[in-house]
Amino acid sequence: MKERISMRTIAERANCSQMTVSKALRNAPGISQSTREKIRKLARSMGYTPNPLVSALMASRGGRRGESESGMVIAVVRTTLPPDQIEHPNVDQILQGIRERASETGFLTDDFRLGPLGVDGRALHKVLRARGIRGMILLPLSADATFEGIPFANYAVGSVGSASIAQKLPNVDGDCFGNMLLAVRRLEGLGYRRPGLVMSAGLEEITDLRYHGGFIAAVESSPNLTQLPIHLLWHPGTHMTLGEWFNQNNPDVIISCVETLPFLEAAGIQIPRDTAFAVIDRHSHMNQLAGFATHFEMIGSVAVDLVTSQLYRNEFGLPQYPKRVVVPGAWIDGLSAPAVSVSP
Repeated sequence: MKERISMRTIAERANCSQMTVSKALRNAPGISQSTREKIRKLARSMGYTPNPLVSALMASRGGRRGESESGMVIAVVRTTLPPDQIEHPNVDQILQGIRERASETGFLTDDFRLGPLGVDGRALHKVLRARGIRGMILLPLSADATFEGIPFANYAVGSVGSASIAQKLPNVDGDCFGNMLLAVRRLEGLGYRRPGLVMSAGLEEITDLRYHGGFIAAVESSPNLTQLPIHLLWHPGTHMTLGEWFNQNNPDVIISCVETLPFLEAAGIQIPRDTAFAVIDRHSHMNQLAGFATHFEMIGSVAVDLVTSQLYRNEFGLPQYPKRVVVPGAWIDGLSAPAVSVSP
């Protein structure tokens, strides 16, 4: 079968953007006549044929001026947080993945904010309706964000992370459960036998206990590992400090987020002298730390595919059976968890 020539390939040959190619091929306003003719001539010489799915999508937009171009825009919606709250640490990577994938598929993105310092759901809907935007990606949002006023029946929507509305929407996230299984099994292979999990109560909530569940499943399924109680930071039901938990359970490796390291240091626990350490959501700059890396750019990329696939099929609203996609991570060795000798 002959490979279909994409707008991206034409854009690379013409040394211009994909949106310029899209406008030229759709005879849309916004570019010069000479550029339009040059691109259309190049497309014919390369054997370009329009993608029937995209053609159907654009035809469904109707004949109002500017609406077809707006149909190629995906709204990226996140919360404007108050000063005392920290935004999801991986939002920039997710946004990069969204923008790159959108560009590859001929779409544009536009950012919108919900929440106390942004607009409410009704105002957002008015803006999107006025611009003819039908696709929407919800990024990790704060617990107090409200979606009231957004008629999801009018949109093709995908969500990232564990926002509450994600229970009803097509969703993509990292494979928290599978990543934790991977981490425990890799640490077991390195010779560790007493892994301990330290989690914040907030992270437990927003990940729906998936790290928690993966840890328990990995430990219980191995006869070589000793099951230690999980320690929750900043949880009202926790009655011992991190130092007390460490001294009582004597883990030979701790699995946690990087924000736990200062608390270990404050408790007088040195890594890796007193215990090894493996981090979740490892970043490239953490070159001394062992752990698993979550591919946040790919998560953003998959979110675009979730939305565009609905747009191509003219599917809008909350599906009866929302699609869930998990993106696996990758283990990376580091000096914080060196291999240890195991007694026979």
